[in-house]
Amino acid sequence: MHRGSGAGRPQASLLILDIDHFKSFNDRIGHAAGDVVLLRMARIVMAMVGTDDSVFRYGGEEFVVIAPGLQRPAALALGERIRRDVASHLHADAGTPLVTVSIGLATCADDASDYDSLFQCADRRLYLAKSAGRNCVVGDDGGGTESGRQKLAWAG
Repeated sequence: MHRGSGAGRPQASLLILDIDHFKSFNDRIGHAAGDVVLLRMARIVMAMVGTDDSVFRYGGEEFVVIAPGLQRPAALALGERIRRDVASHLHADAGTPLVTVSIGLATCADDASDYDSLFQCADRRLYLAKSAGRNCVVGDDGGGTESGRQKLAWAG
């Protein structure tokens, strides 16, 4: 992963991950199965992040990754690896449906200069991922940047 600072500016990325249709999953399969999904989700994310990164559960089915030194291209790649691994492997038990995740990300100092703005930006992009059909990574606001084109290629 490419970490560091660009043009003397410190870089950090924040990813917000939300398990798609988790309330529906709990309602259909049960909360015990939902707890298994949360534990497996945490293991997947923890296995993919760097040693300097932090992972937190935020809310019911959301997770936050704070990755100091991770620039946007590497953050997008990390988000996509997590999304693919979750979509390929995450379910509570044999016979339960596979689970997908939507991810919004923002990078400091490209998208924001303080934590609150960075979080708000990543959260807005999470909702863009949900609006785009879920099971995708959004790293921009849809302005046609390279990350926006990658997001479309990664969706579904």
